[in-house]
Parts: sequence; structure tokens; C-alpha cells
Amino acid sequence: MMALLALLLSGAVSGAEARRHHRRGTHRPAHHRTAPVTRPTPSVPVSVPVAATASLPIVGAITPAMMRGGLVAALLSVVGAAAGWFHSHRDRRRLLLADREWRRRVAELETSLTAERSRAAALRVERDAARQTLTEWEHRREQAQANSVQDTENQLRFIGGTRLHPKPLLNDGEGRQFWACLDFVRGRGMKVCPQVNMGEFIGTEWGDHSGRAFRSFNSKRVDLLICGEDWRPLIAVEHQGKGHFQGDAEDRDRVKRLALDRAGIGLVETYDEDHRGAVLAALEQELARILDDRADRADRGGSGAPRR
Repeated sequence: MMALLALLLSGAVSGAEARRHHRRGTHRPAHHRTAPVTRPTPSVPVSVPVAATASLPIVGAITPAMMRGGLVAALLSVVGAAAGWFHSHRDRRRLLLADREWRRRVAELETSLTAERSRAAALRVERDAARQTLTEWEHRREQAQANSVQDTENQLRFIGGTRLHPKPLLNDGEGRQFWACLDFVRGRGMKVCPQVNMGEFIGTEWGDHSGRAFRSFNSKRVDLLICGEDWRPLIAVEHQGKGHFQGDAEDRDRVKRLALDRAGIGLVETYDEDHRGAVLAALEQELARILDDRADRADRGGSGAPRR
């Protein structure tokens, strides 16, 4: 563009100079030109009034060189203005594009910031809920520790704050069966033990579930336990009184029956309407079965489950 403007400028200058020479007659061919007239220079200076010089036209004082220089300056001014406008327009377009890009990025950042604020709000809600849950669990743990019977101080505190009194070891029905069992063991060297925890006379052998099996029956107990001379258990006696079938009594009895059967210990269940003769007959029959089963197991080398 600058080369085109320079070419136009040079053409305009050449055209203007040719037109000026044509008006003055200097553009005629060389053979039509007359020799310049040499005028003598007066030796006496001619004084020209000031008013006359003031009334001279300005154009007459402008030389061709001045005209060429002014035209060049004007064209250069136009070129500079055009170049300035071009650069200004280009810079303005760049600024507009940059502003548009920054606005787009600002909009994206605002959208991202809004999403992050929403996530932060949701996380704060979850944090508050987790803190509330943790506080509740801490409170429950403190209460559990304060009420745990595993702690000796708590045991002493519970016992010290409670009125205790003795109660019968056996109720009436269990007492009657106890005397019947005493009649049964008399003269045989056997013993009768009332209210015995099953974990005291049944052990577990090593296995995958031995610990859990022991805890399943350890806290349960039998009403009466008949032992031999060596204090090994022979027969457990369970009295099913009127208040026995309450709550989960049947489920507890199922666990007791299975544990006694797996251990090879006999079981006799009695009821309030049973008379002493019936109880003694049941004990005799169960004792014979247990002794026969143990003899059979001894013959087989102690292997196998007891017969039922």
C-alpha cells in the first residue's frame, strides 16, 4: 500500500509540473523557444513602496519547488493519516477481539465459579451431617462406656446403687425334681448339682467355629445336672414349669438339646404333672442309654457322634 501511494504521489507531482510549464509556455519544443533576453541590472536600487509589495498576490510568491514540496507534504499527510487510520482500525479490531475473548473467558469462569459454589455448599451440608452423626455416635459411645458391665467400676457402681436380696435357687417344681434325683443317685456314688451353666461342663474341640459355638451355649444353664463319681456329667434335667414357655424359651431349649446331644450328655425333661415314679423311670432309661452309648464309642476308639 505504501508503494502504491508513493507511485500515485510521484505521478501527481509530475502531472502538476507539466501543466504549470504548459501554461507558461515552457513546454514548447526547443526550436520554438526564443533566447532569453538579458536585461541590464540597474545599478541604482529601485525602491518599491511597501503598499505595493503588500498588494502582490501570494501565488506569485510561490515557486514551483515550493508547490512541489507542499503537494508532497499534503500527500504525505494524507498517507500518514491513512496509515494511522489503518493501524488504528487494526488495533481497534484487535482490542474488540481481545475484549470479546476476555468476556467469554469471564463468562466461563463465572459459570465454573457458580458450579464450584454449589459443590461447596453441598459439601458443607454433608460435612455438617457427618459432624452431627459423629457427635451422636460419640454421645452413644460415652453412654455405652458409662453403662458397660465390662468395666469393673461400673459393676461396682451398679451393684452399690441397687438393693439386693437372696432368692431360692430352685422353684417348687425344680425342688421336687431335685429330691427325685437324690433318690435316683442314692447308693450309686453320683451327685446332683442344681442350676449349672452349660459352659461349666461342656467344652469345645478345635475348629473353625469353636469359639462361636462355645459362646452360643456358655450362658445357658440346666436346672439339674447328675454327675458320676468322677464329676463327669451324665444326665441334665430340665423342668418345664408353667412359666417356662415364655418369650424365646423354646429357642433356648433347642440350643440346649443340640449342645447336650453333641456332647454325649443325656437329657430328661420333666413337667409339673409328672410324679416321682415317672421321673425315676425316665432317669433309669436315659442313664442306660448314655452308658451304652459311651461304651459303644469306647469300642470304636472314641470316634463318631453319640447315638440318639
